[in-house]
Amino acid sequence: EDPLSFKLADLNDPIKVNWTTQARYNNQLNLYKYKRIKLFVALTARFKDLYKLAVPELMDFLLKDEVFKLLTCFGDDVRQVEYARCPHCSGYLSALSVSMSQPLCGYLPSDRPLYHACESCGLVVQSPSIHQDDLHLIYDKWDKRDFTLSGNNPYEKGSVRCNLSHIVPKLSRKVRALDLGGGMGNFSRFLHEAYPLWDVTHSDFEIKAGAPDGVSSRALDFTRTKIGFEEYDLITAWEVIEHIPYEKLSFTLHNIWEALTPGGFFVLSTPDFDSPLCKSFDFYAVSPPFHYLVFSQRWLRNYFLGFQGFKIFDERHCSDFLDDALNWYRYGAKTCPSEAMRGTSELLHAIFEQDNNKEIRNRLLASGMGTEIVMTLQKVE
Repeated sequence: EDPLSFKLADLNDPIKVNWTTQARYNNQLNLYKYKRIKLFVALTARFKDLYKLAVPELMDFLLKDEVFKLLTCFGDDVRQVEYARCPHCSGYLSALSVSMSQPLCGYLPSDRPLYHACESCGLVVQSPSIHQDDLHLIYDKWDKRDFTLSGNNPYEKGSVRCNLSHIVPKLSRKVRALDLGGGMGNFSRFLHEAYPLWDVTHSDFEIKAGAPDGVSSRALDFTRTKIGFEEYDLITAWEVIEHIPYEKLSFTLHNIWEALTPGGFFVLSTPDFDSPLCKSFDFYAVSPPFHYLVFSQRWLRNYFLGFQGFKIFDERHCSDFLDDALNWYRYGAKTCPSEAMRGTSELLHAIFEQDNNKEIRNRLLASGMGTEIVMTLQKVE
């Protein structure tokens, strides 16, 4: 078979009919994700006559202040804050519109923007967002269940995230490593298998603190609790800092700095708003209300240049989007709100289906077009 041949997806399936409702309202009301089930349960519990509303009435209903607050609180009784100006530089905020129908949470109306970009420094903030002292409350069984069912594991030998060749020579043989916000523990498992002499600790909120075999575990909210003093040679945080309210960012980074041994390394990844791939399909806004902030490579560079205690050791890109490109674009071909986006998804699915050696993916990453920036910081006194 010609390795460069293309075929249309689902060519032999029955004819599919796509309603225009999703394109008009840019929303997903199905229960495909557990996060959506939680919001559905919260809505139906509080508003008993919800089922009587026609779709246009439901969309208007979701715009109401009381309802929008419930949605942006993830259905919980938590406090909220709103930003009139950028919390970092006090610059003006411009609303960002989305067109991808909220892939994880759904229900949020597109007529009420949730993410706003600072016109001065470029930081993207979620507003309204959950109060800094209540954020731990939304990490519950619904959130965990979506993680448990996800088959995507980007922490495999040969991946950008797992390539520590730039720092391993500078570490001792008996490294003490801590993975913050480690979810189901996939990266800790990789470290334990790849570096069996290392002392590896997995951490997350208590509900997700169970560690893989051979790995230590800590239930830890590092935005409120001290990690330790010079306890670890390597601390990692994959897709974590965007979950931290701006008001907690400085404390968190000083907490990590204090927990590192002199010369130790902190490796973080986070969506990079500078990347066009991050903006495509609204990847940057994929997980409200959990993603408080969206950074960019330029913003992070400027921030750490002014942060006493860390120096930037290395920068590269990775991509959840590209790691799981076939599933992402297959999903988009079925659920994107417009014919244009569904067609684009199907085309990109066909292209990446041919990328067996990952040459296209690797070129995008090398060009700084991954959805996430990976930044390695070294502790300096």
